[in-house]
Amino acid sequence: MSIWSEFDEHAHVYAPGVLSFIDTDGFPFSLRVRARQDREAGVFRFPLPEGTPAVDGPAWLLWHHHDALLDDHHVLAVKGKLVQDDGEWAVRPDRVFASGYGDMSKIGERTEAYLVSRGITERPEIPWDELKRIALKAKEAS
Repeated sequence: MSIWSEFDEHAHVYAPGVLSFIDTDGFPFSLRVRARQDREAGVFRFPLPEGTPAVDGPAWLLWHHHDALLDDHHVLAVKGKLVQDDGEWAVRPDRVFASGYGDMSKIGERTEAYLVSRGITERPEIPWDELKRIALKAKEAS
């Protein structure tokens, strides 16, 4: 099955996606985009806002959908390369991932199973205060 066929099989469920890439300073950067398929060129095209620190390199396009109770959760992701193509930014896809997670009430159990399967005995600490500080700093700078 081609990347385009696999994408089409799932795309009808989703709204705007999230583009993630490594920015000009080497940090992860994400923003919402409305990607359109250009099958002739083999890319997903999208406009980026002025000042977006985009550079050619690895990228993900991610779409997800769930109901109001976070049940029936579905994910569609395209892994590829962020490139400039014909003067526009685009992702040249390498692979499509699609999955349905079903009942999200079991996410805690799934998380535990994931950690155990990788030999991780304690959940990693998330530095929420530091992340909030960074978010506030970014908001003030914009």
